[in-house]
Amino acid sequence: MHSLHQEIGSLEIGFQAFNRTILLVVTLLFFISIAYFAYCTIWQDERATPYQTLFIMFYYLLLPIIIFCAASGLIAVRCSGSAKEIKSAEDRYLKKALG
Repeated sequence: MHSLHQEIGSLEIGFQAFNRTILLVVTLLFFISIAYFAYCTIWQDERATPYQTLFIMFYYLLLPIIIFCAASGLIAVRCSGSAKEIKSAEDRYLKKALG
């Protein structure tokens, strides 16, 4: 159980750093979107080029999905070892408790 507590503690510390990184990236992307919104508001009469249209589609539609999937995948990978250890400890406890 002691090693399980240590593993969960290190996992929580790693997630704190990961959460700070995600918060920093999302904040940076937010400020970029505000700047681009201001640009589009000031120059409303300009036609969007195909590259600008692709940028908008990628930035506002695909990038949030990519960030969510990447973060979910990383969390799943990091938690898989702990989940196995927790399941093993649970099985050992039930075996001892129920005979």
